Amino acid sequence: RTFFPNTNMLNCNYIVHGNKLLWVDDMGYLIALDKYTGDIIYREDVDIGALNRIDAWGDKCIIAQEKMHLVDLNTGKILRTAWLPSNGPTRWYSSPLIDEANNRMYFTDGYAIICAEIPDTWKE
Repeated sequence: RTFFPNTNMLNCNYIVHGNKLLWVDDMGYLIALDKYTGDIIYREDVDIGALNRIDAWGDKCIIAQEKMHLVDLNTGKILRTAWLPSNGPTRWYSSPLIDEANNRMYFTDGYAIICAEIPDTWKE
């Protein structure tokens, strides 16, 4: 029942976290709606546009495109940011697959699968 006339909501998958339905629109906003009422809980600028994937990691999510953000899903606020090297001409990244048992994350820049250690500051 909530209408978003000036954005494209097809660029990103949706996730459910608690009572929230979340996605990143094509203008770089993380949007959280109440999954029962459709009311907007927050709309936070996460400085990422045309994102294609978002995944929850506990009460946070990691979103990536030109940089990687750790975001609090309860508030939509960016907690940490990481810049990563690229193997190709662009600096676009997929959101990572988290492997907590081995303290690793796996993602791609479109040219290679990258394995990186999860920073300790991201686990606080």
